Amino acid sequence: FCFEGSLDRASPDARGCLRNSNRSPSSLRFFFELSEEDQGEGRRITLSLFFADPEAAAKHAAAGYSARKRGQFELAIRHYSLALEADPACFRARFDRAFAADKLGRHADAARDYGECVAERPDCALAHYNRGIALDRGAGTGLEAVEAFTRAL
Repeated sequence: FCFEGSLDRASPDARGCLRNSNRSPSSLRFFFELSEEDQGEGRRITLSLFFADPEAAAKHAAAGYSARKRGQFELAIRHYSLALEADPACFRARFDRAFAADKLGRHADAARDYGECVAERPDCALAHYNRGIALDRGAGTGLEAVEAFTRAL
C-alpha cells in the first residue's frame, strides 16, 4: 500500500488515503482519519478506516450536477455530500458543492471546500479564484481573498 495525504505531528487530526500500489488507482482505496483527544491524565487516539466507493460517488455527483443545473442548490449540496461520504477524494463533488454553497450565500462553507480543493490540487487556478470570491464575499479578510486570487494567476 502507498500513502497519499499528510500526517502532521503538530496537528491533532490527520486524514489520508491508502491505495493498493499493485492495482490500478481506481481499484482498491480506503481512507483513514486519525484523531487525538486529551482525556485528563491520558490521551485517546482513534483510527477510523473506511472504503471508498467511486461508483456511488459518481452517481451522487451526477445527481448533484443535475440538481444544480435546475437551480436546486440545496438538493445539489445533499447529493455532493453523499458523493463525498462515498469517496472523500471525489474532487469534482467537493468543487461543485463549494459552487452550490456559494450560490446559496454560504460563503464560509464554499471557502472551506475550495480550500480543500486547492490543498488537493494546488495547480487548479479556478479553485483558487473561486475561493478568493468566497473569501471576498465575507468568508475571510480582503488579504486572504487577494492571496487566493494571486495564486490563481
